[in-house]
Amino acid sequence: MSTHRIIDFPKKPRRLSRPWRTALVSLLIGGSAVGLYWQGVYVPRQQSQAMVVQLEELTDSVKQIEAWLQNNAAELPTTDNSVGSPTKIAERRPESYWLTVSGDEIILTPQPLTVSTDAESEVAIQAALEMLLAGPKQGTDDVTAIPAGTRLLSLEVLPQGIYIDLSDDFAQGGGSSSMTTRVAQILYTATSLEPEAGVFLSVEGQPLDENSPLGGEGLVLAQPLTRAQFVKDFPPNLLKSTN
Repeated sequence: MSTHRIIDFPKKPRRLSRPWRTALVSLLIGGSAVGLYWQGVYVPRQQSQAMVVQLEELTDSVKQIEAWLQNNAAELPTTDNSVGSPTKIAERRPESYWLTVSGDEIILTPQPLTVSTDAESEVAIQAALEMLLAGPKQGTDDVTAIPAGTRLLSLEVLPQGIYIDLSDDFAQGGGSSSMTTRVAQILYTATSLEPEAGVFLSVEGQPLDENSPLGGEGLVLAQPLTRAQFVKDFPPNLLKSTN
């Protein structure tokens, strides 16, 4: 009996022949190339096509808006932003100020006017002053200290203030209380659109100041007149305002 042992060595793996290896490598490379093409070419092309569609839709929308604006331009509101154009009245109406006597108090009472929203500030103020100078209407409780016959000779609304020239009737008759209240009526009426505006008041072209006091009582007025300065210069218990 033989004592030789038979040892089975592990078999070497069978190698693919060269043609098969070449085919497999080509397949792998081809698959990678297809993936890269899909990601690098096809997908961006789809995105580009989608963007083109969106741009075309946006262009169509803009054209539709432009066509609508052209057809409805006459109905759209317009604004005038030109430099130096007169002030327009849009939010407040001018007011004429009358007097209400309550015991020892004289109260200024505003009465609004209805004016066109397109009216210039100068036109609106002139309407309020002329209404005031015309005197109280019959059937009303309005009282005024302004002498009858007082006329508005000129009115200018400038950046530095409101210039008002009255006839000499404005300076006739009455004591200090009457002079004070008539000035207040003119001042508050003229500044009803712009309460902080200053007023340059004159009679027959002569400014009312320390060199030319108002009336026989010699009421000295600071120029320009303002509501704040008026309340400061004259006793608050003599003249009060409801506004």
